[in-house]
Amino acid sequence: MKKLSLLLLLIPVFFLSCKGIDGNSYLKYYWTSPLSYMTDSNPSTPHNVYNDVYFSTNSGTYYMTYGGTGFNYYMYYTIEVDEGGLFTDGDDLWFGAALSPRGPTFYKLTYDRSVDSEDFGNEISLNNGPVQKIKADSEKIRGPILGREEKIMRNGTIRMEYGQLLDGET
Repeated sequence: MKKLSLLLLLIPVFFLSCKGIDGNSYLKYYWTSPLSYMTDSNPSTPHNVYNDVYFSTNSGTYYMTYGGTGFNYYMYYTIEVDEGGLFTDGDDLWFGAALSPRGPTFYKLTYDRSVDSEDFGNEISLNNGPVQKIKADSEKIRGPILGREEKIMRNGTIRMEYGQLLDGET
């Protein structure tokens, strides 16, 4: 009886120890017009953000803003990474956020790849220098939500809501 009890206790421990490693996530920003500023509550976002360069990030919900001549946007975004399963590791999630003068948008990749002008048009300027991540601008107020996006893939999910930042008091 003791052997059976011990066996019944060890079976769940065995299966729990066979869970694979969670997948990693990687984010990159690219912009089509020069940016004046960027803020991001994501602690993984480096201080100097380079156009079209990936950085490792974690699951979570974050708030970011960006702007340039004639445009200012905010966005809330959520990253959910594929968890490892029984005897399998989670897949890595590669995605980018285009910071356009018309508003942000996500695109997803299944592997590490740079922006290619054939895929995204000739409007992209990859030679803009880095943008330093700064503290949020207290002079701007959030306007209404203008759009929502959700990308669900086998290796994770990303969601966003975005709107324009307007001049005014907070």
